[in-house]
Amino acid sequence: MIVTRRMMALAALLASTLMAACGLRSTNPSSETLTVYQDAPTLSLLDLGPPGRSPGDVHHFFAPLHSSPGGPVTGEVFGTKTLVKLATDANPNLEQRTTLLSFTFGDRQDQIIVLGVVDYTPTGAEFNP
Repeated sequence: MIVTRRMMALAALLASTLMAACGLRSTNPSSETLTVYQDAPTLSLLDLGPPGRSPGDVHHFFAPLHSSPGGPVTGEVFGTKTLVKLATDANPNLEQRTTLLSFTFGDRQDQIIVLGVVDYTPTGAEFNP
């Protein structure tokens, strides 16, 4: 019983220490900007559900990345855009898609993953030129 109480006390102390340490913030935040340029992506549509636009439709794509326009290839982007919410009568010019992007560099040893929900016009292009 004494060992159990000591273990519980130690676990509580460890948990509170971790919570305090994880909550610390830098007083001097820094920021970096990474700019990449992609070629026009190769798109492939997977039309799920009823034919035509419907939730679940997925565009898969990939494209080479460059550090400057027309420069040497420095990586690749792979992604999916999934239609999750169709336009409604109340808002006919807005549909929502989840987008998952995987930016890969250095033989895929370095990666940046991006995920989010994006608003689109139903008649708009998947990618702007």
